[in-house]
Amino acid sequence: MKMFVENRPKLFVVEQWRSAFTRAPLVLVVRVAALLAVYVVLQSWLRQSAHLTANEYELPILTPSLLGRLFLSPVAILLGVAALRFRYLFRSWSSLESGQVMRMVAGGLIGINVWMFAGYDFNYYYNQAHLVDRLLLVILGVSALWRPAFILPFLWLTFALAWQFDYPLQWQFSWTALDMPLRELTLIGAAFVVYVITAHWRVSEVMLLGVSLFASSYFWSGIGKLLLGWWAHPFIHLLLPAGYAHGWVSSIAPATVGALTEFLARFSLPNMAFTLMVELGALLVLWHRRLTLVWLVGCICLHTGIVLVSGIAFWMWITLAALFILGFRRISQLEPNVLYSRGSMALSVVLIGGGPLWFRPVSLAWYDTPVTYTYRLIGYGASGSAYILPSRMFSLYSDMLTFGNFGYLDPEPRIHNLVWGVTLDRATADALVRVNTPEQLTEAERRFGQIEFQPERAQLFDVFVSRFIGNYNRRFHDTTAWPSLQAPGHLLSVKRPPVYEGQEPIASVAVIRITWLFADRQVQTVRELVVRHISLPDTQQSAGEETQR
Repeated sequence: MKMFVENRPKLFVVEQWRSAFTRAPLVLVVRVAALLAVYVVLQSWLRQSAHLTANEYELPILTPSLLGRLFLSPVAILLGVAALRFRYLFRSWSSLESGQVMRMVAGGLIGINVWMFAGYDFNYYYNQAHLVDRLLLVILGVSALWRPAFILPFLWLTFALAWQFDYPLQWQFSWTALDMPLRELTLIGAAFVVYVITAHWRVSEVMLLGVSLFASSYFWSGIGKLLLGWWAHPFIHLLLPAGYAHGWVSSIAPATVGALTEFLARFSLPNMAFTLMVELGALLVLWHRRLTLVWLVGCICLHTGIVLVSGIAFWMWITLAALFILGFRRISQLEPNVLYSRGSMALSVVLIGGGPLWFRPVSLAWYDTPVTYTYRLIGYGASGSAYILPSRMFSLYSDMLTFGNFGYLDPEPRIHNLVWGVTLDRATADALVRVNTPEQLTEAERRFGQIEFQPERAQLFDVFVSRFIGNYNRRFHDTTAWPSLQAPGHLLSVKRPPVYEGQEPIASVAVIRITWLFADRQVQTVRELVVRHISLPDTQQSAGEETQR
């Protein structure tokens, strides 16, 4: 007892020195850099190793093919080292610092991905439901809420299920909205790997890197807008007629949409100022606790306004911002001196500003115009009746079809790289905002138009449509509950009638390009042009068999 009392001052000094050292900015930089390195390696490995081949997606179960890739990767060594630390491997969330808060954040991200990739509609392109893999995804998601060790297996299977939609039209599946929740969950998984190997877990460091990752996407979108001179082109109200052309608020009369667009035009400059304030303000997200919460609320308001005007729904990012609000309110009370120290602030600025060096933030910057091209799929039944094929019918391919980046199908000239009514070329944008008549639009198309037709890609599109609809016809009466389970898309669209709802088998599909113009307070259809026709030769036979039955 006497020896303990005599050594107590010495022990106290050692603890004070250790506490001061662990709070030093240099140590913080080293720890966050180590976590960042593990995250970058895991993110790359998860994406690449889970990208199965098209033939593997033809199989009814994906998991065996996925497991066969595990031992062929150098990352398996890192995971093997972590597995040897069995003492830490199956620690519960409650055993980690602020583990319950982190479990809440991880749980929200897991819920998003389970909804997206366990609830999507039947994939008629492969003619597979992959039910075993979806059930396993749900099991892994629940397990990850029990033990954080299951986060990486959950992510691995999530990526495997997601990559199926990259075929056969590669690079058209949109990761814009999906990417951020996957990255944030990967970061939490990387932090747990570091903990298993080093026994170090500091929740403030995980949140610092997580919010920097989130903020960097906004910051670089703001920088992109400044570099484009976006602020000098005040026409963001034109997002409404562009969204309307793609199926948003399709039940509203065109005259009403025109009046609403004119009303929104009065607020273009204030809305642009608010957008830039949110995006560029992301650089200072860790300046103060209140600023963090105000910025996150600003993100939610920004995306809410965007979806109301255009139907572009970043609902996953809204959910993530809400999770951050709940997490920061709790964690900043526990460690305000660490999370909002000068060192943390400086480090977050470097991470946010250096985002392109450690991940590729999407720069959402463009010029809005009053001209929009949309591509509509029309299905012709065996009876000859015509129906609009809704994009939701195509499961997670729906965003690709709604977005309508199909210039490669189009044999006729069109304004180059004009998608969703936006362009990256200032000269084109300035010319189009002066278009007031269909004749002026035709002249603009002569000036800026190009033929973007690509026969090889067009043939792949034919294969996609013919296989998807052909398998749909063969399963014509095998209705499932999948359509009611799938999550909302990134692009919200409701087609105008007559909409196809399984009235009869489809015999052929036409792709129609519709040119829209907003002028004189009206949204008008300038022309409709059939750019592609795809026949389904076995449909007539299938229809005959159905009739005989």
